[in-house]
Amino acid sequence: MSTAGKLAVEAAAGLVASKVMKDDEDKPGAESSTPHSPAHSAAHGAKPSFDCAKASHEVEELICEDAELASLDRSLTDLYGVVLKSSSPSEQKHLKTEQIGWVKGRNDCWKSSDQRGCVKGEYETRIRELKDK
Repeated sequence: MSTAGKLAVEAAAGLVASKVMKDDEDKPGAESSTPHSPAHSAAHGAKPSFDCAKASHEVEELICEDAELASLDRSLTDLYGVVLKSSSPSEQKHLKTEQIGWVKGRNDCWKSSDQRGCVKGEYETRIRELKDK
């Protein structure tokens, strides 16, 4: 990866890390909804990177209903795009294969007794992995 590419990845990773840390902070709010309720999502306008009207999996529906998960999805998508653009063609092929595997793993969270926690953990782990590339 070129120096410019590495700098772009570091900048994107910094933005993602700031966003993840900010999302983890307790936020006082006037509304009575929980941080992952549909009311909270609608009130905060968090949208994932995919079209929720076309959500085809239980995990995608969960992400659409949860502002924090939607924000993590958007952050991961942005970082993935930067890393992909900054990579050589052979690295891009490897990254795409990894990402397909990651999505399958994330979608397996429907089996978890704590689906939300599982999905959140999958996003945070993948963000860290991409930051290290």
